[in-house]
Amino acid sequence: MLLKSLGFVEFVNSPRFWHLEKMEFGQINLVVGKNSSGKSRVLAVINVLSKLLGGKIPAQFDNGTWDAVFHRTKGQSVEEQRYRLSLKNSSIALENLMIKEQTVLEREGSGEGFVLKKKSTDKVKYKVAPNQLMAVVRRDEYQHPQLDHLYNWGSSLCFYRFGSEFGKNMATAISATSNQEQFFEMSSLAENPSTTFQTTEQRFGREYVDSIIKDMEKLGYPCEDISLCPIAGLNVGGTTPLILQIKEKNLPCYTSQHDMSQGMYRAFALCTHINANIFWTQSTMVGRTPQLGDSPMIMIDDIGEGLDHERSKALIKLLIEKCLDNNIQLIMSSNDRYIMNDVPLEYWNVLHRNSSTVKSFNYINSKEKFDDFEYSGLSNFDFFANEFFLPDQK
Repeated sequence: MLLKSLGFVEFVNSPRFWHLEKMEFGQINLVVGKNSSGKSRVLAVINVLSKLLGGKIPAQFDNGTWDAVFHRTKGQSVEEQRYRLSLKNSSIALENLMIKEQTVLEREGSGEGFVLKKKSTDKVKYKVAPNQLMAVVRRDEYQHPQLDHLYNWGSSLCFYRFGSEFGKNMATAISATSNQEQFFEMSSLAENPSTTFQTTEQRFGREYVDSIIKDMEKLGYPCEDISLCPIAGLNVGGTTPLILQIKEKNLPCYTSQHDMSQGMYRAFALCTHINANIFWTQSTMVGRTPQLGDSPMIMIDDIGEGLDHERSKALIKLLIEKCLDNNIQLIMSSNDRYIMNDVPLEYWNVLHRNSSTVKSFNYINSKEKFDDFEYSGLSNFDFFANEFFLPDQK
């Protein structure tokens, strides 16, 4: 499914109050804003919702209310789904799912609620534990297949923190994975590209390796081979851990992930993950190409951090092209002026914080402002720095 909008609020009537007004998303999104405007926090809010809906974490947060709208492509039509979840005192106070304006799931703080049967108005009543999502525990492909779409979105979302170590010190082990493996959950391996590479290379072979090499060439890192190598002198439980290594064209030997510069490693790790995402999604499509929402949603915080301007520009161009070509929804965050100048304004979501309330401005809700700026002759960064996106003061 495609995330179309999200609102979030927590700790109402408290000093810890924080509110994200309805924020709209397209297929490609760059979240920008001043320091402490809420860029990373917005991505974290989306990530937590995905983990809740994917059943990866229990609903044991002190407080928070999500209001998310998704679009699900069904042939030539689009089905709108709205999911609302409210947590109070580490328990679920409200949960509601509407599909095409029909309530198909509702539960109260007591845990009591209902889910509609498949293609029916019959309500099946349930009671679940206070910290369990009914959308997760009552998922059933026969009675309630409509809940699978939320689960699939949540369980598959991939969140990459580009400005972090990004798994540079992680390793994998020799695996007996069959090359006939049909499913691979990459969302839990965002910090371990070596395992992602090993499993995907075993399944898809040299074609996958060549796709990474091709992308690295576009980023200014010409190479001719990628493989796994053992960490010399290290043995864990009788097994030697493996890490990634790359053979650059202008060097006589391989360079391990430990010896790469941080910028090169981050770009390499991201290419490893993105291409794996594409290969695994395409393998599940029988007789058709992936539609928007079929692939796991990708979020990247601090995109381009640690790269020089030219490589950062090339990476942004590569990501946008690959996501458009493969119908992947992409949300990136940055406050780097060069990245802002390289990403078209139509993909922007500008965050503006007033006290504890954050509002986003984008081409959907501020079209006139965005269009007018196009004729100013100024750079994209000027649009941000001069707050051209704000409504005129009367």
